[in-house]
Formats: sequence, C-alpha cells, structure tokens
Amino acid sequence: MLISMCSVEVEENLKDPDSFKVDRSRTLATQNSNGYSVEMVFRANNSFGATVPGTAICAFGSNGKDNKPLLESKEKAFLKSVSINGKRI
Repeated sequence: MLISMCSVEVEENLKDPDSFKVDRSRTLATQNSNGYSVEMVFRANNSFGATVPGTAICAFGSNGKDNKPLLESKEKAFLKSVSINGKRI
C-alpha cells in the first residue's frame, strides 16, 4: 500500500509520467519513530527525452486517516511529504 501510494505521487510530479519505471529491487519500506518512509529508485524521461535515474522518499504518518495504527487501519495512510531527487514537492 505505501509503495504504491508513493509511486502515484512521484509519477504525477514527473515531466513524462508515462516513462516512470520503478527499480523494485531498491524500493524499501522502513519504520521509524514518526511513522514509515518509502525510499525508491526509479527511471524516467527528462525534458529532453533522455531516460535518467531518480530517487524519491515518501514519509507517512504512523496512523491511518482513522487514527488507528497503520497496520490495523482500514483507511489510507497519511502521506506527510514527498521529495524527488532531494527536492521536496
């Protein structure tokens, strides 16, 4: 769930969303004291049409939108922030 939510956010903010490809072997979901973060390595086309690598970090709260612990919640996760190649979007 978290990885797919992060993928959607990243894809929507690219110059060429249709070129977005995740390197799934490098996608990690880790828990920290403030919630969860997803670190993603991906490839996408830039403004010149060249395929370039990119990184993204999506931070999620520890509770779902219903304020239950995320792993028990039936609601979506609360996405706190997204950064692509070091720039927060």
